[in-house]
Amino acid sequence: MLLLIDANSLIHRCYHALPPLTNKKGEPTGALYGVAGIVLKIIQQTKPAHCAALFDRPEPTFRKEKFADYKIHRPKADDELIAQIIKAHDLFDAFSIPWIEKAGYEADDLIGALAKKFSEQEPVRILTGDLDSLQLVHDDAVDPVRSRPAAGMATTAEGRSASNGVEVETFKKGVSETLLYNEARVHERYGLRPDQLIDYKALVGDTSDNIPGVAGVGPKTAATILQKYGTLDDFLSKGRGEKAYEKISSHKDIAFLSRELATIDQNVPVDIKLSDLVCSFSPKKALAFFEEQNFTSLIKRLEGSHAVIATPMENRGKQSHDSELNPEEKIMLQLLEMDPNKRMPQSQIEKELKKRGLWDIWQNIERPLIPVLEDMQKAGIRVDKARLKKTETKLIKEIETKEQKLKKSISDINFNSPKQVLEALNSKFSLKLKSTSADALAKINDPPKALEDLLAYRELFKLRTTYLHPLQDLVQKDGRIHPTFLQIGAATGRIACTNPNLQNIPQESKWSGEIRGAFVAAKGHSLLSCDYSQIELRVLAHLTQDQQMMDAFVEGKDIHTRTAAFVFGVPDEKVDKSMRRMAKTLNFGMVYGMGYRAFAQSAGIPGDEAKKFMQKYFEEFATIKKWQEKILTGARKKGYVQNESGRIRHLPGLYASNQFMASEAQRAAINMPTQGLAADILKLAMVKVHTKARMILTIHDELIFEIPDAMLKNGDKSDIVQDIKKTMESAYKLSVPLAVSASIGKTWKEL
Repeated sequence: MLLLIDANSLIHRCYHALPPLTNKKGEPTGALYGVAGIVLKIIQQTKPAHCAALFDRPEPTFRKEKFADYKIHRPKADDELIAQIIKAHDLFDAFSIPWIEKAGYEADDLIGALAKKFSEQEPVRILTGDLDSLQLVHDDAVDPVRSRPAAGMATTAEGRSASNGVEVETFKKGVSETLLYNEARVHERYGLRPDQLIDYKALVGDTSDNIPGVAGVGPKTAATILQKYGTLDDFLSKGRGEKAYEKISSHKDIAFLSRELATIDQNVPVDIKLSDLVCSFSPKKALAFFEEQNFTSLIKRLEGSHAVIATPMENRGKQSHDSELNPEEKIMLQLLEMDPNKRMPQSQIEKELKKRGLWDIWQNIERPLIPVLEDMQKAGIRVDKARLKKTETKLIKEIETKEQKLKKSISDINFNSPKQVLEALNSKFSLKLKSTSADALAKINDPPKALEDLLAYRELFKLRTTYLHPLQDLVQKDGRIHPTFLQIGAATGRIACTNPNLQNIPQESKWSGEIRGAFVAAKGHSLLSCDYSQIELRVLAHLTQDQQMMDAFVEGKDIHTRTAAFVFGVPDEKVDKSMRRMAKTLNFGMVYGMGYRAFAQSAGIPGDEAKKFMQKYFEEFATIKKWQEKILTGARKKGYVQNESGRIRHLPGLYASNQFMASEAQRAAINMPTQGLAADILKLAMVKVHTKARMILTIHDELIFEIPDAMLKNGDKSDIVQDIKKTMESAYKLSVPLAVSASIGKTWKEL
């Protein structure tokens, strides 16, 4: 058997499923531990003759060139994750597993190419953390024509040469149990053949990769079409009488683009022989790697010659530390950086929490927050699906209008392809662009009007494919979207939101308002927003004890106006909008550890001017600079940074030789004490207001409630509003007052 490992998807899955671990050097190892345990298990169980690990590369792929928004909504990877992806190459070396990567292609493409090339010689199994490779699945084929399909499956004239089977092994949930897909299992799940999944994605799309699909076509409709017609092309040529025909045919360009993005390229040129992929696992070599990374439990497994090899998160009896842990255990493991397989009595876990200064966080913040988030997820938020559809229809028309305008002013090309756009712009306007990113276009002196239209087109297309279309699919039978809240969704302790990520819904444009307007209160209710005002700057003033900043907050002055007055040397009343905007960028830049280059880019000013502004800022707020230096010195010495609540974040990147990684770690070190404490204050507030009203969302520093209209007769002066405000403002004692603003509306847009 040839074992093909989708390295990146495996590392990502383990990183998000397992608690964070570190080795003795303070380097992150949680994902590596998970991957090592999984690979060790499958090698012991299947004893593959040949194997390879396939990696993604950081360079843009051909998909990105065809569609600029491909995977665009994925958040920037954490430093800890990037470090482990890099280190995973050493892990596979330790397992004597050859690893392969190729610029311009994803790991899935390399897997597809190798599966196609070598399935004629031996069976292939793909080990992956997602379902993208299911399109490659096929059973043993002894005839050049596909064997008879299962009942209910559409036939195809396409054949394939005789070959062994290709199966996919992936995970049920977490990383503790796997599921093996052959053709029958794929059909059982989707009602389709594996090769039909490409057209299925062309119609339905894929929100994880931001593949748009056809608006309004869901899984059931797509499956029914493909079961009857076999392929998208046959449906378009023969299905004119079907209900969904007009919808799909009028958007066939998007369907064809989606199909192209979803198709794994099995023709990647790979100059490799099967003999290059011999699996020669050496326990001694793997043992050395395990010892270096302090993988104690894996060492014991490896040393026990008759031991049953288990996945790293196997249920190990009463004291369970697997990926299916109850919510309390999951949060405890995220707070404690320890081996999740280590068997510990409850008393010892509590002792460790106290030893690391995390007991108060656990008892007063994280533990009582668990049922709060569970209730919020059950509650969900009501969505006017008809309004979303109506908005999408209007948006599609505007996109088409913009596209036609661009074709006249630039060229008849695919405006979602950076490559085609680059060539067209350079040719049409005699430019010498190397990129068509918004940053690159912004640097053009006296830009043609067409560039403004291009950026507008991109923004509209992104709103549709990233928000409007996916949101409709997430509305449940009760008419509400029920997002998943990740209690420790970031290293700073901040809560994150997925399925969908409502924290990323844009705020600025007209269309963003239309999207927010579709989130509505239930009948007889209104939405109440209670938002902490400038909480991170207030926390910064508290932590640094900078007198100027504290005075501004205590006196109730506008902090950005005060900052502008200091930096520009003018009275408060002489500060204009541009000065205040510059000061605002500076203030928040201090929270996030912004350097002068980032400030220059954000403020739209030259680098030398940005340097001068920052120097002036630190002259006026000298205490902040000293505090930042103190935080960095302590972090470099200990390898981690800690906020006032005691929450810890390890930062191995501080010691990186790579300047970019080191700079990112320094920025994170400066940011964590401020953002981490702000996150803890919000969590404390959530616990305290939970019983007062129905809380349905948390967006950054804002809490949103759904409250009966009868309780809001006096608007923001109503008792319930004043009670919530008072509770939030007294959730934590700072050196400066906390302030909460309240707004009421029937839709999210009105808040």
